[in-house]
Amino acid sequence: MKHSSVVLLVVALVGLTGCSVMSNHSHSRTEGTKVSSETISRIQIGETTKSWLISALGVPDSSNGIEDGELLKYTSSRITKRHGHLLFIIDSSSERIEKETFFFEFRDGVLSRYWKEEV
Repeated sequence: MKHSSVVLLVVALVGLTGCSVMSNHSHSRTEGTKVSSETISRIQIGETTKSWLISALGVPDSSNGIEDGELLKYTSSRITKRHGHLLFIIDSSSERIEKETFFFEFRDGVLSRYWKEEV
């Protein structure tokens, strides 16, 4: 008898909450300059100029003089927030940040090398 009362109570709670028994929401946004694979496919070491890159990507996050050249840095972050709950009892949320940074090294205004770092 006790077991059936517990089962009935759980069934009643589920029925009363309807579709709100379990909920999981996710939202993502990107900040900064995302360097697309299409842009990367158009970049050629020894040919791509600094002015072309800036016109394609915009002003870099930073520009540093290096020996015989200049280093441009573009960073983007993808932030994903998740929120979920179960029967209004268990509530959880999380945030995940994926960071991507591209470095472009120029000598005499022409690209000499580039690389990507991910965190």
